[in-house]
Amino acid sequence: MASQREILFYNNRSRAGATARIGDDGVVRHLHQIPADDLELWTHLVSDGRFILFYNDRTRDAATARIDEDGVLRDQQAMTQVAFGNWTHMVSDGRFILFYNNRSRAGATARIGDDGVVRHLHQIPAGDLELWTHLVSDGRFILFYNADMRTGATARIDEDGVLRDQQAMTQVAFGNWTHMVSDGRFILFYNDRTRAGATGRIDEGGVVRHLHEIPAGDLELWTHLVSDGRFILFYNDRTRDAATARIDDGGVLRDQQAMTQVAFGNWTHTVA
Repeated sequence: MASQREILFYNNRSRAGATARIGDDGVVRHLHQIPADDLELWTHLVSDGRFILFYNDRTRDAATARIDEDGVLRDQQAMTQVAFGNWTHMVSDGRFILFYNNRSRAGATARIGDDGVVRHLHQIPAGDLELWTHLVSDGRFILFYNADMRTGATARIDEDGVLRDQQAMTQVAFGNWTHMVSDGRFILFYNDRTRAGATGRIDEGGVVRHLHEIPAGDLELWTHLVSDGRFILFYNDRTRDAATARIDDGGVLRDQQAMTQVAFGNWTHTVA
């Protein structure tokens, strides 16, 4: 299983933040508060397991930072639009970052160095990728999903930052999902309209194997899902309620732990 990571909560209206860690009991414990206006305005956040990459798709500016043992953001490194294209999605497999634009269907790969600087590796020309609405990684493969067509594909990023072993899947294999999250082994699919879910695992051939179905109405209404590498954190930005659960070896959600808004601020983004 992937190593545990801290969680960063961020609000792009107030530009405030907070860090937290999920304990062995599934309870989210607050670490550090970041006051309003202390952060810049960001539209996307992604983590490679060491650094957080912050990106603004309007200005094409970016920054990186890491979370130290006390939950404090350190080593912040700003980058201007010179280094960045115009992207609608970002995902990391734990080593590389894939940037994707679902309007141009272009992409790029990069890696964050030990100094926190994002270094470009490979460009994917416009039109070379399909139209996708969601991207997630299990730490080996990238899973691409189109919520309108219910189609998907997997690929991995090789040592040179090139997408390899692309494997297409039709809607036969996929339900209708609004969110996807991975704990580094399994993928949880979730629909916030039906409150249904499913778990799956990507095998060595890049094929998504179904494991467990969660019937409609069995889950609560959540707006954000994130994983620290052990637990899934579910969060509702309207009620400010949250819950944690883990996925067992059979792909079943276990040890669900509910938390009320007492423990949570109002956040637009979560990343770990």
